[in-house]
Amino acid sequence: MRLLLALALALAFAPFGASADAFDRFERGREAYQRGRFQEAAAVFDALIDDEAAGLENQPLVLESRKYLGASLLFLDRPDEAARQFEALLRAEPDYRLDPIAFPAAVLSAFEEVRKRLEAEREAQRQRADEAEAARRSEELRLMLEREARYRLLEELARTERIERPNSRGLALLPFGVGQFRNGHRGAGIFFATSQSAMAAMAFATFVAHAALPSPTDLSQDRDKIREAEWRRAGLNWGSAGLFTLLYIIGVVDAQVRFVPVHVEERSRELPAISKRVRLELEPAGFTLKF
Repeated sequence: MRLLLALALALAFAPFGASADAFDRFERGREAYQRGRFQEAAAVFDALIDDEAAGLENQPLVLESRKYLGASLLFLDRPDEAARQFEALLRAEPDYRLDPIAFPAAVLSAFEEVRKRLEAEREAQRQRADEAEAARRSEELRLMLEREARYRLLEELARTERIERPNSRGLALLPFGVGQFRNGHRGAGIFFATSQSAMAAMAFATFVAHAALPSPTDLSQDRDKIREAEWRRAGLNWGSAGLFTLLYIIGVVDAQVRFVPVHVEERSRELPAISKRVRLELEPAGFTLKF
């Protein structure tokens, strides 16, 4: 109906000579079609479609001619050519429908077949376009989320202060677990600190106790008891000193073998307030990253 209305308007506003000639030819072709002279009708409509002037001045007339040319070609047993004419018509007017009263069932069926095929093609194109758009938006979202994650990572790195403290092998030679504490081995450091301190204290105490003994030449004292106490305290002194030395050597070896050259310490720090923050927003065109 819209195509017929467009045809009428085009005929009304087209130059009189060109309009009358094209319309007369169209009417001759339609009369030949209605009288069953399909070969003649096909020739008239084919010439009208190929007429560049008619196509430029009266496109609706050309489309109507394709309809009758397609029907004529069907009756001439040329279905492929008929399908091409119907396809050209439907590509120009996708919603066009044939009048079921004016055309027989065979023509309606052929036209409907072409229409459904083109609709399937358009639907497939729409699906591909939708899938491409969905993929584009998905990729856009992925990139935006990736930028957001990178921003948050940079912010987290900026909040963390990394401090490196170099260690010294010279300090690892000191007793009382100094090397272990410097290496970060707190348990071993406590063990060596307490055990070596105990042995050092015992060695010092026994040395003082040994020095406090009276002289064996003192005739007022029991010489045998003095010598016995002297040997006992000397043994304790040498034993505690030996154990201290052994623990010291073990501690130094442990500190050197498990030496940690650098200690890394991370501290949190406050960042200045940022007035603009990154945010992800959904807009008609897709996801956008805003600051």
